[in-house]
Amino acid sequence: MLRSLLSGHRALFEATLAELSGVPYARVAGHVRAFRHSGFAALYARARLPAGLLPAFRAALEAAEELGAPADEGAEAILSRTMVERVLTACAHLETGEIQQLMALLRRFQAEAAREEARLLSRQAEAANRATEARPRVEIEIDFAALEAEILEAA
Repeated sequence: MLRSLLSGHRALFEATLAELSGVPYARVAGHVRAFRHSGFAALYARARLPAGLLPAFRAALEAAEELGAPADEGAEAILSRTMVERVLTACAHLETGEIQQLMALLRRFQAEAAREEARLLSRQAEAANRATEARPRVEIEIDFAALEAEILEAA
């Protein structure tokens, strides 16, 4: 569930939360939009999710709100390194039993997001190189003797 949020797929998170809690999707969506309020915490508890991890979900929702939704909701689920780092920072001070496992998971997510970002940049660079190579080369021929003659004539 956390991965879906960190990948920018809030709708998947909301649908899963609705299924786990038995609360209608529209109400879940409302509580998720108001994630800072006690209604979201109650919904989270009703879904029987680990209480100690609630701050991580709230941090992910906070980051998603600040960074905005992905351009394409139907896009492949790719972790956002920025969102993962925000959740890592928000959870660094927590001392619950589940937090060590969460921190390890978040570090794996961070590494995966960095690798995916590098792959994307590599693909973009390759595409730019192919586009550059596909352009016809223009041969420019300069007649230096004529150029020199023009310069001397103008002087």
